Parts: sequence; structure tokens; C-alpha cells
Amino acid sequence: MAQLKIGEITVDRVIEAEGAGFFPGYIFPDADPDGVAAEQDWMAPDFLDPASGRLLQGNACFLLRRPGMTMLVDTCVGNGKPRPSSRTWNNMQTDWLDRLAALGVRPEDVTHVFNTHLHVDHCGWNTVADGDRWVPTFPNAKYLLPKTEFAFWADPANDAVTGTGANDGCYLDSVLPVHEAGLATLVDVGDRAADDMWFESAAGHAPGQLTLNVQLPGERLIFTGDLFHSPLQIARPEWSSKFDVDRRAAAERRRQFIGEHADADTIVLSAHACTPNAGRIVTHKDGRTIFRLLKDL
Repeated sequence: MAQLKIGEITVDRVIEAEGAGFFPGYIFPDADPDGVAAEQDWMAPDFLDPASGRLLQGNACFLLRRPGMTMLVDTCVGNGKPRPSSRTWNNMQTDWLDRLAALGVRPEDVTHVFNTHLHVDHCGWNTVADGDRWVPTFPNAKYLLPKTEFAFWADPANDAVTGTGANDGCYLDSVLPVHEAGLATLVDVGDRAADDMWFESAAGHAPGQLTLNVQLPGERLIFTGDLFHSPLQIARPEWSSKFDVDRRAAAERRRQFIGEHADADTIVLSAHACTPNAGRIVTHKDGRTIFRLLKDL
């Protein structure tokens, strides 16, 4: 995605990794080959690789800047984090901080960090290693963490919920150090990061997942986290991810979201859609709801 600029706000993607990802039938257990094929006319080539049949996906953080605010939305996997459930993410090493610096942002410049939810691929860069300790990467930032989910992972009874895309130790190394440093603010549905920035529920994938809404003159930006793992779910909202903690609730929230924002002045910024990213939910001429990139509208 090229830089998105609307009024006083700019949004960039700071990419950690992206490319051919999961097969649709792996991440969406209810998907069927004929159903996927029926969406290829708009999914390929930006969201689906027609040669391999794999979804095009990525891990990236959104950098939102406006006067007085430099905010990161979802901070990917991070470096050197032990993630035994994922060979790709285990002790990952990337130049993500250099990519952030290339956009003119140093860690000390960040004023806000918002994690839509607290899974391993959304909060990893919250902290970096300092010897044998994990310390906040962004020392001057207010970290906005979903209240419901923070409480969920803080309960030792939920330690058994792990695996790729879930916690896998990230509460201890990427969330708790921020809270102990006094930088965390727990936020809930209806709370605001600014007068024109508020949080709404996207629960289902994670217990307390939130979206970030930004209301601009004539336009709304919504950072949807993992409400959608792929734009395919805009046409097929009933296809929940295998990583959703409550697949039925996740599907219902997607249906509601699509109903609210189809054919509206809403720009959707989804965590795992590959480059390019920003687009709108639109009604196709045959009645399907699909996703169109801004460049194609």
C-alpha cells in the first residue's frame, strides 16, 4: 500500500513479512474448493495467487501519524521471541525497526501503540530484549491494550490456550513488561484514543478483540485486526478462521460489519491482507459483497 493520506492523517504499512500464505482450506475449515473458485474473479491476483492457490497474506504494522500523535496499530511478531508452535515465527529476525526508521520514526517518537488483540503476531514488537529481560520498545508511548483480553491472558487458567496465532508466551514477554513499566492503558468498547478515534468490538477471533475507528470529514478509517484474515471472508463471512476462539461469534460480527460498511464511505485496513491493502467493501453487480482496493475504485 502506498501511503494513505486523508486531511491531516497519513497511514503507512511497516511490513515484517508477506507473500504466499495459507491455502484457503487450511485456515478456513468450512471453505470448499468450488466456493473459493467462485471468488477467484476478484480475489486474483491481489489476494490469491492463482498459480499456487494460496492466499496472499502478510504481517505488517500500521503507522498512523497526525499532529501530536504517532501511533502504531498491531506490532507483528518481533525479533527473538520464542514461539515454539511456529517454525517461521520462532526466534524471528527481521529489519522491521529499520523499516520504521526509513519512514522517519524512531522508537522514542512513538506516542501510542494499539494492539487490536494480544496474539503473537500482533504485539511482538511491543518489547525488545535487554539482556535477559524484555523491555518496552517504545518508551514514550501509551500502550492501548484490549481490557477483556488482557484479563483473559492474565488468568493462569488460560495458559493452555496456545498455538500458532494465539498466545504462545507473548503475554509474558510482550504484554506484561509493558504493563509493569506503567505504560499500559486498558481500553474497551466505546473508549476513545482521541475525540475522533474510538474502539468497537470485533470479538470472536480473540476474546476481546477491538477495531480502531477514525472519523474524518466524509470518510471513516477502520483498522480491523483479525476480523478478516483475508478479503475472501467479505464474500464468505461464514468461513471463520481455525484460529478463532469462537468461530460462530466471529462470523456473526463479520456479517454485522459488512452490513454496516458495504457501499459506505469506509476505508478498511485489515491486518493480514498483502500489499496493496486499503480498500472498501462494495456490492458486486451480481449481489455479492466483495473487497475492492482503493486503486481499483
